[in-house]
Amino acid sequence: MADSDLGFCAQLAAAIAADGRAELLGVTPDGFEAERMVRVCRADVLICSLTLSGMDGLSLLDAVLAPGKTRRPLCVAVSSFSYQAAIDAAAQLGAALFVLKPCDAVPLVRTACSLAGRRADTGRTCPRGVGLAAARLFEALGVSVNLRGFACLCAAMELISDDPSRLRAVTKALYPDIARRVGTSAPCVERQIRRAIEDAWARSGRPVFAALLGQDFPARPTSTAFLTAAFVELDRRAAGIQVTGAGPAGF
Repeated sequence: MADSDLGFCAQLAAAIAADGRAELLGVTPDGFEAERMVRVCRADVLICSLTLSGMDGLSLLDAVLAPGKTRRPLCVAVSSFSYQAAIDAAAQLGAALFVLKPCDAVPLVRTACSLAGRRADTGRTCPRGVGLAAARLFEALGVSVNLRGFACLCAAMELISDDPSRLRAVTKALYPDIARRVGTSAPCVERQIRRAIEDAWARSGRPVFAALLGQDFPARPTSTAFLTAAFVELDRRAAGIQVTGAGPAGF
């Protein structure tokens, strides 16, 4: 954990201890020390502020997520300032999530742990920016970060981005892969994703879905239809393609 906000660090430490799926390896306000700790301790997850002494947060992300590294942690960027340029830069560097402070430490830790999962192959990461872009899209659609389905949806986008053929075998291939990623069973993943979509549809409805996904659903979409639409929209955004009816570029 790299942050100079001692109160926030204490909240995160308590949330990590309560969650039970992770161990806090260290806390530092210095970017250079954080990079050393990630490398020496072989950390799976890095939660870092964009405002650090020594090396700033964006430079830290660039250092630990540099292409070619055999081991790259899942990174969560946090900031008290919502500068779009900083959010976009964090996404391009490969941050999985961008969280604006003040925030509740419990769902942040829960989501980070679920995204990191219990993967044996911790060196594999999704293409830079996929995780953060997906999280921002799902939040804008009304998916609550407190639902376990939120982490499942983000994992789904990372896995589909890695291999789009997974969309042709959602039940047989994608759900089991997500389950291994987040540490649960495929039937639970299916239920959690369906509940997340139902909750978002109830909150936001047809107009928001149409605006942000670039596709008009006359009724709540099935899980497969939703995952497909979300992946296509994220792919369009990454390619810089503008679609009539789509939401703003920053979600």
